[in-house]
Amino acid sequence: MRSVGWLAVVALSFAVCSTAHAEACTEDPEACGRREFESGIEAYQAKNWAKAATHFEAAQKLRPHPVVLFNWALAESKLEHYVAALAHFDQVLADPETPKTLLPQIESERAVARQNVATLEIEVAAGAETFVDDRKIEGTPPVASVDPGEHRVRVVLDGKALLDKSLRVRAGERLRISVDRSREVVVPGPTSTAAPPPPPPPAAGPSPIWFYAGAGLTAVLGGVTVWSALDTKSAFDTYERELPKSTQAEADARVAAGHDKELRTNLLIGATALAAAGTAALGLFVVDFGGRKEQPRTGLFLGPGGFGARGQF
Repeated sequence: MRSVGWLAVVALSFAVCSTAHAEACTEDPEACGRREFESGIEAYQAKNWAKAATHFEAAQKLRPHPVVLFNWALAESKLEHYVAALAHFDQVLADPETPKTLLPQIESERAVARQNVATLEIEVAAGAETFVDDRKIEGTPPVASVDPGEHRVRVVLDGKALLDKSLRVRAGERLRISVDRSREVVVPGPTSTAAPPPPPPPAAGPSPIWFYAGAGLTAVLGGVTVWSALDTKSAFDTYERELPKSTQAEADARVAAGHDKELRTNLLIGATALAAAGTAALGLFVVDFGGRKEQPRTGLFLGPGGFGARGQF
């Protein structure tokens, strides 16, 4: 994550796998499950969500566990299968075996999935049957939670189709459809909302040129400081060497000049130290050398003794 985060590699997409993986296992189910799980992690890190889902589903069938189900739900969210992901997050939260340390992350991911689920509310005449993607929807009025994308809506009354059309909805949108015996009307509901846009990425820090400029200034000041120190030392040596044959006025003049050179050197030492500290602070805390990249967020693994979690900090 931009700083501290979890690596969402653990339970991404179980819903896509077939039973072939589980049936092909000729070893201990836990060993087979571990292999499928690690393969799923690799696929997830490569951003191949569907392949990761396949491996994770196989692992879940071989060794069911709430951690695996959590990862499955994360993968479904990546695939924008928010309805299924939400159901799985709920199951994980209700499972007493779910690690307590994961609960805040699960609730956070569940909130994201819930925010992206779209809603179709269909107002129909009494006795009409409503179907969304060939699934019968009950309720008064019938309400269907769906993933963003295109969905087929059918309303049938007395064997006659009052409505049969495809509608496209956005993530988080609520769409109300009103249908009567003579015509169908599609009306976005007054509470129709789309999912809020994601927050802008954090602004990158200043260009590295500021760090290099600071380093150059520090180097120049350091060189001048060394010259000043040598010049001061040379003046002192000359003063000691010529003191026996110098008049009082000449000695006093050399002492005053020496004090000026010493003050100059001390000031240069302070300026060099300040420039060095400022440059170091720029390089460590401010300058963006390579562009900030979002880090994966959650990491869990299936070990020889069961399931666990791993984080990247």
